[in-house]
Parts: sequence; structure tokens; C-alpha cells
Amino acid sequence: MRLVVGDVSSTGSGSFDPEQGTVTLTLTSQLTREESDALVARYGLLKVLSDRSGRLTLPVRIEGSLMAPSIKVDIDAALKGSLLGGGDKKDDVKSLLRGLFDRKKKKD
Repeated sequence: MRLVVGDVSSTGSGSFDPEQGTVTLTLTSQLTREESDALVARYGLLKVLSDRSGRLTLPVRIEGSLMAPSIKVDIDAALKGSLLGGGDKKDDVKSLLRGLFDRKKKKD
């Protein structure tokens, strides 16, 4: 499956059941190079989520009711390095995610 909406393109696979009203999709979503460059310029740590072509890339899971699905970044896939090439980037991703979650806790 391929889906392009605005500055985001996604590829992946999954299923939906119109009779049950459910969806399960596993996607790899990428921002355009231009949008990726703009975000990395503003938030430098995001660079660890860039692929070899410089596009910000995130694994995404969509599942649940067709009318109100849950849409989440698949953190496990990102940490496994399947999209990020593993190695040193894996530690950078952990630091980035830890920083995001620590900020959220401070706001609560």
C-alpha cells in the first residue's frame, strides 16, 4: 500500500474489515526532503530519525475502530534500528525519546 498526503508519504501493509469496522496497518511514513530539512534545522535532534536521503522516517501503527483508530509511532521498530541502521543512532534515538517523555512528565 502507498499513501501520499501533503508532505507525508507512507508505504506499508495491513488489513481492514468493513464488516467488523476495524483496521490494522503497519506503515513507514516519510516527510518530504524539504519539510525534513526545515524540521531538522529547527530541532536538530530529529536528524537521528532521517534516512540516507535525509527524509525524516517513522514507523507507524494504525489499529482499532475504523471510526476512531489509534495512530502511534512504533517505538519498538525505531529502537530496533530496522529503519535507522542501528549502531550509534540507536542510542541517539533513545536519548531523543527520553527527552520527549521527560518533558511531558514535567508538564503534567
